[in-house]
Order: sequence, then C-alpha cells, then structure tokens
Amino acid sequence: MTLLKKEIIAFAVAALSLFSAGQAQAESEGKMVFAIDVIRHGDRGPIVDLASAPHKWPQGLGQLTPEGMHQEYELGKKFHDRYIVKNHLLPEKFDVDTMYVRASDVDRTLMSAECTLLGLYPMGTGPTTEAGTEGAPARYQPIPIHTRPRDMDDLLIPDANKEVPKIYEEYVYNSPEWKERLAKESANFERWGKLAGYPIKAPRQMSGTGDTVFIRKIHHVPMPEGMTDEDAKAMIDFGEWVFAETFKPAEVGQVTGGNLLKVIVKYLGECSANKPDDKLKYVLFSAHDSTISALLSAMKAPAKFRPPYSSDLNIALLKSEEGYSVKVTLNDAPVDFPGSTNGVSSLEKFAALAPAHSTQKSQPRPATDIK
Repeated sequence: MTLLKKEIIAFAVAALSLFSAGQAQAESEGKMVFAIDVIRHGDRGPIVDLASAPHKWPQGLGQLTPEGMHQEYELGKKFHDRYIVKNHLLPEKFDVDTMYVRASDVDRTLMSAECTLLGLYPMGTGPTTEAGTEGAPARYQPIPIHTRPRDMDDLLIPDANKEVPKIYEEYVYNSPEWKERLAKESANFERWGKLAGYPIKAPRQMSGTGDTVFIRKIHHVPMPEGMTDEDAKAMIDFGEWVFAETFKPAEVGQVTGGNLLKVIVKYLGECSANKPDDKLKYVLFSAHDSTISALLSAMKAPAKFRPPYSSDLNIALLKSEEGYSVKVTLNDAPVDFPGSTNGVSSLEKFAALAPAHSTQKSQPRPATDIK
C-alpha cells in the first residue's frame, strides 16, 4: 500500500470518527421539538451617509443590498437543511400552523425575512390549483410576515422602550470603563467630526458614524478627502466598542431584551406542555444587530462585538429521556449563559433568565391572530 493511500484511508477514518462523535453528541442532547431564530438583516447601505462626501447608494440609505438579499437567502437554505432535512421539525410543504414569522417594521428586515423564507421554502415547493396549474409563478410559496409599528414594537426594536435613555445613563455612561475610554477618545471627536462633515458631540454618535465608514470600506466607496486608513480604522473600532459596551450591563438587557426573552420562554414552555392541538414548531424573528445584542444581554451573555450581517441567534428546545433542555448558539457557536454548559441548559434554568415583570405592549401570535 502506497503512502498516499495510507494517508487517504487515515483521513477517511478520522473524518468518520468526527462525524460519528458529532452525531452521538446531537443524539445525546435530544430531539429538536421547537426552534426560534432571531436573525439580523443582511448587508445594507448606511443609515446616514457622511455629509462630507455623500454617495449615491443604488438601493437607498438603510436599504438591503443585493449582497444582503443573497446572504439572507443562503441563511434560509441553511434553515431548510436544519429544520426540514435533518431534524424534520418542519414539513416539506409549508403549513401555516407550524410556523410564525415576525419582522420589525423596517424595509431591510421585512425584505430579509422574505429572502430567508425563500431559502427555507424555495421555488417549486408552493401549491398548485385544483386544475394542476401553479398557484404562483414557479410555484413560489408566499409566507405571512407579521409586524408592528416601530414606536409600538418594544419586542424587536430595543429603543422603543421609553426607559432606555434612563437605563443607558445609569448603567452605561456612568461606568468606569465608559468614562475611561471616553477620556481617551474624546480628543479625536473634533477631527472625526470634520472628516464626517457633522459635529461629533457624544460617543454614541460614533456607533453610527463608524458603521458608515465600515460600509464604505467593504463596498469600496471612496472615503472623504483627508481621511486616512488609520482614521477609518480608529473610527470603526471605536464605533464597534461603543455598540458592544452599550449592551454589556445586564440591567440594559433586562429593559431592552427582557420582553423578547420572556416571549421566547413562553413559547418553549407551551411546547413542553405538550398541548395536542398546538402544531406550532418554529418562530422566526427578523430584526437588527441591537435586537440580538439586547437579547444576549438579557440572558446575561453579552456579545463582545456587533453581530455581523445575517447573524442567527438560535434557541432550540430539545427533548430526551431526561426531559427538556435548551441549546443556544450564535452563528453556530455555543452561547454560554448562566446555568449552561457549552450553550446547553435545562429548560428551567433557561426560563429563570427571563425578567419577572414585562412592559411588553404586544404579544406575538395572540389567539385572535387572523391568518
């Protein structure tokens, strides 16, 4: 036997062992009986452009780009493999009673939900008429997407809660870390403001400004005159730090993400109650980086970075002989929250993370929801 053949066989044996180990781990965790995905929209144009050098963004400011549409479609294909092919959580043909979709009332999240759902239930899976013709062209499967007005949506838009400014002031702006970093960076505000074309007066402005610089960079849009690579990197880095630091305190998470966490716990609890008439198995929330960060903060597992485009925070309810457990991942990496091991805990420990009280104005999919 040649050395090459021995290496190929050894590689095949190692790969099979890894697959078997992964399969055994999945089986030991239990069967997936319910799942929730909280996703971020795909690539978009900046919310506000730099006044010093405005650019003509083809889809418009804040709108989903073709790249973003593709990212969400690929995410949907991944969900198809996860929920239909591998775990058999969802049926091969769409059943309105098995899933619920909600997006924030923002173009890019509504469009992201559409693209994700197209990957989950692709062209050709839609129904036909009694005469055998396509219900929609290419047998496209329409799926309802629910939403709420922005100012009423304290489930998916963290800043919709009127208590947020006060909580930021108390737990973020007065923290030693915030004050120390601000003392270091405030000297740059005047220069950054001149480069951006508008005055920088507060650190939180840099979260948006740094994001705009980042978007220009990845889309190869020229920077304003006088902005060096070092300037761009410093603005992006500080903006990313501001974003992550804002959601670091658990107190912020309880106010900005506590309502969503309570709803998620409610869904999981209802599924574990084994109600015979409840066919709901899957919930998709299409929202923002702030939504994911707020939820992680509410779970006392704050993100160290802004969730990238098309991020997926997955919460799966698993059933085994030992009972129910919850597995949480962010972009397939385990999320370690209090009471968990490698992102997995009992349902009881996960439920204990939810705040005791809720200020939520609207429950998703109430009993009177008209399909």
